[in-house]
Amino acid sequence: MRCFSFLLRAVLVPMAIFVGSVPAHAHKASDAFLDLRQDGDTVVVRWDIALRDLDQVLDLDLDASGTLEWGEIEAQQDAIRAYAAKSIQLSTKTGACRPGSVTHQLARREDGAYAVLRWRSECPGPASGIDIDYRLLADVDPTHRAIVSIPGAEVELRTLKPSMQPQAVNLQAAESGTARYDLAGFFIEGFHHILYGFDHLAFLLALLIPAISIAGANQRRLAGTLGELLAIVSVFTLAHSLTLVLTALDLISLPSRLVESLIAFSVVVAGAQAFLVGRTAATGTRPGAGPRSVWLGAVPLWLVFAFGLVHGMGFGAALGGSGFGGRSAVSALLGFNLGVEAGQLAVVAVAFPLAWALKSTTGFRRVFLPGAAVAVVAVGSLWFLARAFDVDIASGFVSG
Repeated sequence: MRCFSFLLRAVLVPMAIFVGSVPAHAHKASDAFLDLRQDGDTVVVRWDIALRDLDQVLDLDLDASGTLEWGEIEAQQDAIRAYAAKSIQLSTKTGACRPGSVTHQLARREDGAYAVLRWRSECPGPASGIDIDYRLLADVDPTHRAIVSIPGAEVELRTLKPSMQPQAVNLQAAESGTARYDLAGFFIEGFHHILYGFDHLAFLLALLIPAISIAGANQRRLAGTLGELLAIVSVFTLAHSLTLVLTALDLISLPSRLVESLIAFSVVVAGAQAFLVGRTAATGTRPGAGPRSVWLGAVPLWLVFAFGLVHGMGFGAALGGSGFGGRSAVSALLGFNLGVEAGQLAVVAVAFPLAWALKSTTGFRRVFLPGAAVAVVAVGSLWFLARAFDVDIASGFVSG
């Protein structure tokens, strides 16, 4: 009994810390878009940075109204340029490149408004290969990355994470048939997207709870429970893979605010479903008695598939702004999707063995599992209210 109490506290305490520390908005992973082109000894740069990200470090909303006005952005142009200048440095093997004057515009993407900075960096020698010292948002947002496009280069599309060490990038035009694709880089980004995507983690937890609740109540075998759980994750995977590809290739498009709100709503519904299953299982009855073709682990597959479609739009939005098609986009999508799947399986691999070890204990089944489901509903509700009804500072700017 003491052993169970220790294990229960070991699970409940981290869960409470997690719920208390998850940001209310839990917005999409932070992305910037960096376009680089070689022109002899010069690098032509376009850098799109989300205003919502800049607001984290520069407090752009001067009147604290919750909406960015054109005048507020204009007043902060010098601050934006100065922050950007110290967040990126280009160099070659022979020395640092010298940036020219920076022009500043605004552009709107599906997920909000962006500051667009353009300049030319003069390098001491051919700029075919450069090192990028990239540190944007390094102190405040571990999810941030830049999606780097280099048209015509050997690797046309890649990712860049903030780092204390310069990162080598090849700008030289590729010979015909020698193009490579950064499959590994986008795999890592997909994996990280799951680990830092608290809403997706909450949804996965809500899918795990019913399977464990039923297994504990009905003394089900490991193979059957694990098989059903993997089947549920597979249905979710199939659905979000479809919309991830369609969204990233701009074949379908929904407003980011709507998609993010629906993702939060899916967390609420999945958490409520998990609570009902857990409560029913705790009474000793047999939940989820419907046909296996429709239900797995007391979770309706149509619901998993429908919400998988929504989550896929959220994943796809992370890549949809790159502006690339063809093999570069296919490689990025494949790597990113494989990374997402690996992240999901890693979460299941960590959570499932512990839950399975405790599944038959009364306190775990009757207290922890319903409690975890309630926590998922509560956090999902906060996300939904924040996303659906609060003014989004990134999309609220008014041009004039």
